[in-house]
Amino acid sequence: MSENNYGALMLKSALDISVDVTKITSPGIYPIIHGNASVPDASSGLLKVSLTPSKPQITFQKENSSVVYSFVNGNWEKPTATDVDALAKSQNGSDIPDKKQFARTIGAAVAFSGGIAIGGDVNPWTTAEFIVWLESQGAFNHPYWMCKGSWSYAENKVITDTGCGNICLAGAVIEVMGFRGAMTIRVTTPTTTSGGGVASAQFTYINNGGDYSPGWRRDFNTVNKPSAGDVGALPITGGRLNGSLGIGTDNALGGNSIVLGDNDTGIKWHSDGVLGLYANNA
Repeated sequence: MSENNYGALMLKSALDISVDVTKITSPGIYPIIHGNASVPDASSGLLKVSLTPSKPQITFQKENSSVVYSFVNGNWEKPTATDVDALAKSQNGSDIPDKKQFARTIGAAVAFSGGIAIGGDVNPWTTAEFIVWLESQGAFNHPYWMCKGSWSYAENKVITDTGCGNICLAGAVIEVMGFRGAMTIRVTTPTTTSGGGVASAQFTYINNGGDYSPGWRRDFNTVNKPSAGDVGALPITGGRLNGSLGIGTDNALGGNSIVLGDNDTGIKWHSDGVLGLYANNA
């Protein structure tokens, strides 16, 4: 059987562990016994020597392994990630060619920036302009995307058309969920703001299309507590009650009246300076 680079290599006898396999020039396949220090990790395996036009080519494959080492310039080398078109474990993802596309492919959440100038100046912004900026940053290309505005009032816009308070974007955390045609945006503002922005607040914008009542809302919290008017309540001082009041019962007297215990027993205002007392509506 031919023993050259153009034919099959013959299986040779196992080599003694004292043999320096890197010095072998005769073509063939050599079983290597465990403990031979001239092969990687002194492992058992198969050594293959083949001829090239200039010199012998020596490779070694460990037993029970698919990795083939090559003896190059006096060193054993195994295939690199680049050789096999793979990502290197030691790079922790830094060798991914297009990280944004990779994140989209696997549906990963994206922390875009911990401090980005949003809009570039402190001038007012509409919600529509804010959304255009988000789209330009790729916010709608991922199921979840977030960033934080840089801590500079001069570099960040103020959204003024929410209907529930201005949003100063300096230092604000912005979260985007969903896609361009069905989005939820949440903005958490810092403890101080400019441009009349509401501090320590959380704003939420939902837009699932023009037919589904898109708009902003602002959540109340321990810092931004609702007023009595916000929740339709009567304040402790300085309040005004419009209509009748019943204490312990419904009010049957109507108008500007107060009943106590019985729905038609109480007092009722009739006109300027005229106040009626009622017991069972009489």
